[in-house]
Amino acid sequence: MSVTLQSSTSGKSIDPYFGTLAKLTSVGVLLIDREKTVQFISENARKLLRCHSGDDILSCVQPVRSTIDELTEDIGCCDDHAKDMTPPKEQNVRLVREDGVHDIHVEVHTIDMEGCEGGLVLLRDARVEELSGRDLRLATQFRNVGRLYQAIIHNLRTPVSSIFLYARLLEDLANQSTKFSEDEARRHHEYLDVIKDAVRMLDQSLSLLLDELVVPNRTDSIVDLRQVAHSVSRLLAPQAQRQRVAITTSIPGEQLLCSGSETRIKQAILNVASNALEALAGGGTIEVELVSCESFADIHVRDSGTRIPANIRSRIFDKYFTTKKSGTGIGLFVSRQSMIELGGTIELVSTGASGTDFRIRIPLVKETTPQETRTGELETAR
Repeated sequence: MSVTLQSSTSGKSIDPYFGTLAKLTSVGVLLIDREKTVQFISENARKLLRCHSGDDILSCVQPVRSTIDELTEDIGCCDDHAKDMTPPKEQNVRLVREDGVHDIHVEVHTIDMEGCEGGLVLLRDARVEELSGRDLRLATQFRNVGRLYQAIIHNLRTPVSSIFLYARLLEDLANQSTKFSEDEARRHHEYLDVIKDAVRMLDQSLSLLLDELVVPNRTDSIVDLRQVAHSVSRLLAPQAQRQRVAITTSIPGEQLLCSGSETRIKQAILNVASNALEALAGGGTIEVELVSCESFADIHVRDSGTRIPANIRSRIFDKYFTTKKSGTGIGLFVSRQSMIELGGTIELVSTGASGTDFRIRIPLVKETTPQETRTGELETAR
């Protein structure tokens, strides 16, 4: 719809497309001539100024009239120096209306209207402007934090790869050495396997974090839960030996395959088992049992420690909840979130005088075609 407007002084029409253009923006638009008479007001401007349907232009702009006069005091006929671009002038105006208090941001741009200066007045909701600016600042900060994390991850992966490579060199030396008995060589290999598993898991965790920062969607792989259970036991073994804690595993002979991230599944089990280990400072037992339950696999982590107090049992999976002085309170929370993403669950089955039992339930998938069921060597070590 084209709009033809007449200047109150010259009688000449304003650009007939101006009204249509003003409708395409969410900003309120006023057009004034050299005498500061408002020649045009857009519908968005009327809404921002809370004008009633029967209000004329003069009544409608009355709340910002004095501000417009102040910001347009230099408007007049153009001369050579006045034709230079001048920065816009702006100011906030507070309107008190029946529906509350509203802050309007008034911004005036000087324009050339057929040889004389006029003004283009833009009106915005100051609160919306503030929130938009805040969102933009937060988006910029988050982007910078993401870049910082990427740089940290990149820097961390270099020493992680070096540790893994030197572990393999030590493994090669152990294989070539004749100084150790068969039993000593076996134990050395076990220790090196634990180091490699821990480093591999750290590298995979860094990769997952990098994927979250760069690519929202990740591809799941087929994971054999038997390998995960064995790996968890190996990772816990050194600390368990120091604490005189016996770790036993019960793992079926047949494959139990699920779809997901091996690192996330392993970390979920480790979070539960590590809590159990911390509760057994004076020694005890931990059992990791993997069983098949039709379309699910259940992983039980049982310990012989003291019971979990009744008043905190409903909160143990809450984010940031912890009873430890140096705890972060995110371990069990992250474990539960990981299981939810897999379509599984994690829950406290029982706790009492005989110990505590946690169950992690993960949906199984049928084996279709042969494929890699666990992450191999570090990419940088291949």
